[in-house]
Amino acid sequence: FNLSSIRNHGGPSVDVNAPKISITFLNPHPSKDKKEESIDVEAKVGETILQTAHRHGIDLEGACEGVCACSTCHVIFDDDVFDRLEEASEDEEDMLGKDIIAF
Repeated sequence: FNLSSIRNHGGPSVDVNAPKISITFLNPHPSKDKKEESIDVEAKVGETILQTAHRHGIDLEGACEGVCACSTCHVIFDDDVFDRLEEASEDEEDMLGKDIIAF
């Protein structure tokens, strides 16, 4: 039994003392009162976006239970961030079912 790390279902084990970074989640379905709802959270380096969302009570779907075998936990990047990403490998595109979309 290891108390020095946290393991969320379907994701990597992350050290409880892992460094943290800030992430902002934007609600794709905001209320009528607000055009954009956002929540700033701290993510542990090494955990998945899905793990971070669930740890902070954000309802992000992961049909494969977080084992990176589907593409239901979509992430949308600003154009300037997306443009800095490496091109997806053929294996990544196959895994995602060609769900990579540029706006």
